[in-house]
Amino acid sequence: MVRSLVDDGFTLAQVRIRRLDLSPGDSSLSVVLSVDLGSALVLDSVRVRGADVRSSVAQKLIGHEVGEALIGYDPQRVRARLEASGLFASVDSIRLYIREGRLASLLVDAEAPAPGAFDLVLGVVPDAGGG
Repeated sequence: MVRSLVDDGFTLAQVRIRRLDLSPGDSSLSVVLSVDLGSALVLDSVRVRGADVRSSVAQKLIGHEVGEALIGYDPQRVRARLEASGLFASVDSIRLYIREGRLASLLVDAEAPAPGAFDLVLGVVPDAGGG
């Protein structure tokens, strides 16, 4: 249930069991749940640390854009998409920071490939040495 709510953009959703009633006569169990949707998080920024990749490129790669609700956010899927792009030697960690209520920032720690391996069209700044 929580996973479904998170997929719908309610990253802060909580589900709690309020009451369990066992009916021994017919072997049934009644469950009363309390659902708090929290607020849908809105992506405020995406930053890649350790690799010179523009935020706009990272947003396209991860499938979430600044200003939109984080619907379907899955850090494992984000990692897989970044790794599959070939823009990184490795993706070390992905952290979601919640700021100012509903705003969320995504920080990706990644290792850049060899300098100059990609051009500016792909969002990687070549080696300043020109070599």
